[in-house]
Amino acid sequence: MNRTKKMVALALLTSMGIVLGIIENGIPLPIRVPGAKLGLSNVIQLSAIVAIGHREAIVIAILKSFMIAVGTGNMSGIIYSLPSAIASTAVMICIYQFMGSKFSLVGVSIFGALMHNLVQVGMASILIGNLKVFTYYPVLAIISLFTGYAIGVTASYFEKYVRNVYSRNKI
Repeated sequence: MNRTKKMVALALLTSMGIVLGIIENGIPLPIRVPGAKLGLSNVIQLSAIVAIGHREAIVIAILKSFMIAVGTGNMSGIIYSLPSAIASTAVMICIYQFMGSKFSLVGVSIFGALMHNLVQVGMASILIGNLKVFTYYPVLAIISLFTGYAIGVTASYFEKYVRNVYSRNKI
């Protein structure tokens, strides 16, 4: 993939991730659990890991975190979202690269969701100076299993489309 086409792919996937992240903020969950989200924009993260590259997936995670914070007016949320996005993307990259034969994108997504919530709880613990916040992690972990599964299944379909578009257009 040449430099220009890679930048275009990066811009397109980043913008899709931002739009999904902003839309997600407007979708109410059936249960009220602070910090729980669907993780719709992680479909883009997984697709980027598989289709365009690991560094690009990290760049998308960083840009997406900043731009969603700006787009939703929640700049304080960056304290939680940025480290969580970087850590979860890094875990998904490692699992995909080193254990991809043992895990489908669904498994990779679940690990990413678990890491995302673990880092968010860790950041909350650091900010309030209390380790008891970690007692909340099991609740988020259970939700992560379901959302990670759903996002992984969605990413499996989307990733095939992204690969097809890139290969057909020789991007």
